Amino acid sequence: MNIKRIKYILRNSSENLSRYLPQSQQFGSDEIYTHIILPCLTYNVALRPHFKDLNERIINILKQKI
Repeated sequence: MNIKRIKYILRNSSENLSRYLPQSQQFGSDEIYTHIILPCLTYNVALRPHFKDLNERIINILKQKI
């Protein structure tokens, strides 16, 4: 995959990033992958979650596991 294709994928939110970055055991649960990993890969920096939001998401995921 060339750099232009990667930029296109990251810039277009309609692209399904999970097709290019499949979930593996290293990411843990589906929740971590969909609510933590993929949102951080959004090309538009303004749309990426803030650290405070990520912290809240992680706490919520951990609470559900208890």
